[in-house]
Amino acid sequence: MKKRTLLKFIITILIFVIILFFVIFIYKSSKYNRYYTYYDLLSSKQTVENSFKYKNSKEEKKLYSLYSDDLANAIKNGLDNIKKININDVSFIQDDHLYSGYLGSGLGSINNTQRKDLIIYEVSYEVEYYDDSTEPLENGNQISTYFLVKNNGKWIITDIGYY
Repeated sequence: MKKRTLLKFIITILIFVIILFFVIFIYKSSKYNRYYTYYDLLSSKQTVENSFKYKNSKEEKKLYSLYSDDLANAIKNGLDNIKKININDVSFIQDDHLYSGYLGSGLGSINNTQRKDLIIYEVSYEVEYYDDSTEPLENGNQISTYFLVKNNGKWIITDIGYY
């Protein structure tokens, strides 16, 4: 009889812990921003990280699938000149002025992008070119702003701003 009571107690505690876990997970998801789910932030950041990974490995098809058509054509030109490129940090930007600028007078105004479908990251990275005289940036540490738009449920990079 005592074993049965102990088993019920353990099951009750496990159910409570599972419910508590889901409540905390949902709370943390909504805490990030009123526009995004935790999955949105995770998958969009992964898109940025994969773009650097595919630049290093020269996996062109995979790389170009992460960008809008216009931007994919632009990065094709400089891909062969990249010797190596590594991310130092990817930071989610929450500055409403930057979002308003993109949506009001940037590409977002042309493409009718909605706020919930735009995520912006500041990316710190180190790049080494074979010949940096042909590039807009020099070898070394750089910081760029990556603009991602949700397109058919997938986050793609539509613009990159350089400091």
